[in-house]
Amino acid sequence: MGRNAHQLIFLFLLLVVAVCAYRYYDYVIQQHYTILANTACDPRTEACFLSDCDPAVVGCDEKPYEKVVIEASVAPACVEEHTCTNFSCPQSDRCAITYCDETTIAEGEYCVGTAAP
Repeated sequence: MGRNAHQLIFLFLLLVVAVCAYRYYDYVIQQHYTILANTACDPRTEACFLSDCDPAVVGCDEKPYEKVVIEASVAPACVEEHTCTNFSCPQSDRCAITYCDETTIAEGEYCVGTAAP
């Protein structure tokens, strides 16, 4: 192999290491990724989702919930742990709460609550 080939291989490997280091910094250190989670919802005041599943099945949650999309860097630990109560989004465009209606309901869910359709 000639000198130019060695230089190209070195530059390629350097580029791969730089891209990996950047992605690690962006994802792990800066936490630039989105968390999709369900948090507690009060059907007396909000339109909540409820899973249409058999309570005998493991993983079936019979509690009303709202859907949250939040950037990990602004998310409290309770979001990932699914233990949030009285959750509200920080004043930011990096968080959104979805309540139940005809356009947001998925298969296997139904709406409950004061504003439910």
